[in-house]
Amino acid sequence: MKGYQFILWLILFSNVVVAGDTLKYGFALESWNDIVNNISGGIKRGTVYKGLLAFDPNIRYGKFGFKGSMCYSFGKSPSEELIGDMHVMSNIDADVGWFIFESYFFVESKKFKGEIGILNMNEQFVMCENAQYLLNSSFGIPSHITHNTPVSVYPLTTLGANFIKEFKNKFFLKLGIYDGFPDHKISNRLSTAIQLNDGYFVIGEAAKYWENIHFKMGSYYHSGKKSDIDSSLDLKAHQGFYSIIYKDLFKNEKYHLSLFSQLSKSLHVHHYHNYYVGGGITLELCKKENTSQFSLGIAHAGDKRKYLEETVVELNYYRNIGKYIFIQPDIQYIINPSGTGRRLENAFTVNLRLLLRLEKSY
Repeated sequence: MKGYQFILWLILFSNVVVAGDTLKYGFALESWNDIVNNISGGIKRGTVYKGLLAFDPNIRYGKFGFKGSMCYSFGKSPSEELIGDMHVMSNIDADVGWFIFESYFFVESKKFKGEIGILNMNEQFVMCENAQYLLNSSFGIPSHITHNTPVSVYPLTTLGANFIKEFKNKFFLKLGIYDGFPDHKISNRLSTAIQLNDGYFVIGEAAKYWENIHFKMGSYYHSGKKSDIDSSLDLKAHQGFYSIIYKDLFKNEKYHLSLFSQLSKSLHVHHYHNYYVGGGITLELCKKENTSQFSLGIAHAGDKRKYLEETVVELNYYRNIGKYIFIQPDIQYIINPSGTGRRLENAFTVNLRLLLRLEKSY
């Protein structure tokens, strides 16, 4: 971590100590642990371990606040070592090393919220809450967006600003503006610089929540990027759109059954991986002492080169054990893994995620 970054964090925590009776503060310490066993297909059979440590401080003073997240990624990548998929089968996959994932200030009132700093775009945009427990990255954000566009999402985030406005009857409008090229997290762990040749990324989303149906629709635009080093790295301006729908089928005090669907399309004629379709069903079992949920999801990465199209089917079970421990047995079947650009046999993985979380809310 650079010196000024450490000083900034030290000042923030000093303020909490000195003015603890004035400020509200909290934190979360998390340890994410994935064990992935590739039974057949992909690059090779075998087992790997991938881990992530996260420290997430948050401070609140009236309408104003600060949120941060410092992470350390370790272990081996299941996609690179075993599977060779494009979807990226684990959503904690990242290069080994320390990095600052989020570090931003916000102001929030009853109907408006503004954020500025190092932001994870996926926290406010293109998010499907019903698919949150599925491990595959594509259920978090469509694969063609991250494949074609340098966008501020885990693990490479950058400087940006978000504006969220709530209107009557649970109708929301959101706007996000970001630096167009997140820097490499190892060489520059806090991407606060804005360079003109990086371009910019803009995204807008409208969301409407009814009692049993939630609908989101959005569009994004990247202005393009010009490289000073290698013209082959130039990125032309492009845009796309997406929609997310989730619907409650049945809900009472004990059970909550719902469906979700995702659709995203790139409008750039030269993007080979140009669309994504996903969907699934979730069953939540509601009890006072614990929360558990079954999730079944299907995601398809469309490609103009048909031999590189990829589909994943995932079955996942989430459950907490006490207050601090969460387990997720998981099965994924990846049809035509295409992350290596060559033909691979369908992969079948049996996985386990263990999450340890210590949290203090303000």
